[in-house]
Amino acid sequence: MDKLGRRPGEAVGRSIFDMYADNKQIVSDTHRALSGETFSSVTEVEDIVFESRYSPLKDEQGSVTGAIGVAVDITERKNAEKSMYESEEKYRKLFEMESDALALMKVETGNMLDVNVSFIKLYGYTKEEILCMKNTDFSAEPDKTKKSVQNVENFIPLRYHKKKNGTVFPVEITTNMFEHQGSNVLLAAVRDITDRKIIEKQITESLREKEVLLGEIHHRVKNNFEIISSLLNISSMATQNQEIQNLLLSSRTRIHSMAMIHSQLYQSDRFDRIDMARHIGELTEHLLLLYGMQNKVDLVIEPSEVYLSLSQAIPCALILNELITNSLKHAFVDRKHGKIQISIHNSDNNTVLLRMRDDGRGIPDEVDVKPAGGLGLELVKHLSVGQLKGKMQFNNNDGTEICIEFKRLK
Repeated sequence: MDKLGRRPGEAVGRSIFDMYADNKQIVSDTHRALSGETFSSVTEVEDIVFESRYSPLKDEQGSVTGAIGVAVDITERKNAEKSMYESEEKYRKLFEMESDALALMKVETGNMLDVNVSFIKLYGYTKEEILCMKNTDFSAEPDKTKKSVQNVENFIPLRYHKKKNGTVFPVEITTNMFEHQGSNVLLAAVRDITDRKIIEKQITESLREKEVLLGEIHHRVKNNFEIISSLLNISSMATQNQEIQNLLLSSRTRIHSMAMIHSQLYQSDRFDRIDMARHIGELTEHLLLLYGMQNKVDLVIEPSEVYLSLSQAIPCALILNELITNSLKHAFVDRKHGKIQISIHNSDNNTVLLRMRDDGRGIPDEVDVKPAGGLGLELVKHLSVGQLKGKMQFNNNDGTEICIEFKRLK
């Protein structure tokens, strides 16, 4: 009797109605037992919760002569149940307050177990209707559903769902699986991404328009360069002065080398880089044809993958034009055959190394190459040092070799 607030000695010989007169539950349960009823009851005495089992005592004639009660302390169990209830209630509130549509479903069958208010609003069904449905019932892609096993996995890859009124909309779904009461349960958070898809489409269309516009700009720049080149060609034909013709031809090749850069950009699906290996191949082919040297010069281009931005590709193209042109015009005079080697590759520390070498007669000693004067070297030095912020090295042994090193812009 300790837990009921009475010592065993105090309870003997005393009426339970006297000892617990202020506890209506005990008084009521005692009357029920004395009336001949067998039942169970939960009673609280001074913050202690008991589960009691009452049975009447009867004599041989079946008359009730008393009652017996067995009480078990279930306070801890009740406290645990209360904590569990409060915890479940807290997560229930969070579940219902979540703005995303949430759904609980069985992994094995796809049967819907529970949904929140947002899910009901999103799909337009009542909660009672939803709890009689499977996850595949929300799919707007029946062909995929038929080909798939009827389980929760169908809910994940199907990216278009339909509402009760038949409206189809794109969804983004995140999931989390856990075990509950011996079954695997999946929590799915569904978000209507219709607005996002519209914005993504607008951005894609806008980018495409800008790409078309930018491509058209490069195309027109290339055409303008070609018009200038044609005008220079016409001017060249209008004079008999060989020196003027040579100057106009040099100008044409420089303009054409820049036009080729814009032509490559127009044909490419990327405007942020120029494939320099491709440009070297196209440029050398054009210059060999222009100077009629296809059968007189062996051209060796080392394969590489070097991509430059437009701001660096233009000066690099002009440098290559000058170096190749100089070799074709001056390196192989009075020779039937010659060789030109060109390489461009990425070095350490984001550095690009451009190298050109011919086996021609070399630059005459009387040419002042330090200030890079004559034979187009002045322009080469200006572009290498002034434009590309690089370094130029010159070697005049056994032909001509020029190395240019510069940092590539990110």
